[in-house]
Amino acid sequence: MNKFLLTLLFVQSLAWASAATEIDHEKRVDVLHEIRKALITANVTAQDAPIMIAEPARSFYHFGAVLDQDFKVVALTPGSDAAKADVRVGDMIKAINHQEVNKSSLADILAQMNDLQEGTTLAIEVQRDNKLKTLQSPVTRKTLPGWRLELVEDSGQAPDTPLTMGCGFVSVFYNPPISMHRHTVMINEIKDIGFKGKLTETKREQVFRLPAGEVEIVVQELISSDSIRRNRGDSRIRQYNSIKTMTLVVEPDKVYHLAAEYFSDRREREDADDYWQPIVWKTTERSCE
Repeated sequence: MNKFLLTLLFVQSLAWASAATEIDHEKRVDVLHEIRKALITANVTAQDAPIMIAEPARSFYHFGAVLDQDFKVVALTPGSDAAKADVRVGDMIKAINHQEVNKSSLADILAQMNDLQEGTTLAIEVQRDNKLKTLQSPVTRKTLPGWRLELVEDSGQAPDTPLTMGCGFVSVFYNPPISMHRHTVMINEIKDIGFKGKLTETKREQVFRLPAGEVEIVVQELISSDSIRRNRGDSRIRQYNSIKTMTLVVEPDKVYHLAAEYFSDRREREDADDYWQPIVWKTTERSCE
């Protein structure tokens, strides 16, 4: 069965990296899961490969308030300019930069807001408890990093490396069952065969041929952030505990399918920070010849 090997190269950030250079592992996992969803929604298959899509870095402005049709604030983005200005859920937005907000003016106001320069002052007039209040916040623009997305056809087959003492395989080709709290992992290093993931790669192997015997494998969890965020504190822990080393006793002609087992119930943990462990979730037969 063919499958895409998905490679996301952010020019400015979010590159494949080890824990020492990773800025935010959770952001990278979020991006990966959103790309998977997008590929499924767009019905992109292996037959469409190769595809390369690229975007340069882009500057944008995000005010951070969600309004209903009556311009009432129904949600706020934490840390946004709206939140810094003390806009609150339930406020009615009456004017922005002294321009009245209504259905006919909204498009023009949004266009003007998108052109606001970093550090200038944004004035927001709101109605709260039947009183008008004028709030202010300095404009904070954001920059989306430049990125390149490559989709290349990959067979999920291990490279042909002759091994004289018998061999087996380790694989991250198949998705483990999330319903059983098992999530995908990424292989970062296998010293026995000289593999070490680079910071920015155009290809990451999914199946490795290994010598029979004891092998150490360094893996990084790619647990869905939706799952992680249900346990307060795990998002912080994963910034320094997302990479682990597992020892695998490889038998000839066996395929060991790896996964990250997430301990969503804290009572299952021997240590509060050990929120996951690398496991073999399935073993299959495959000839090494």
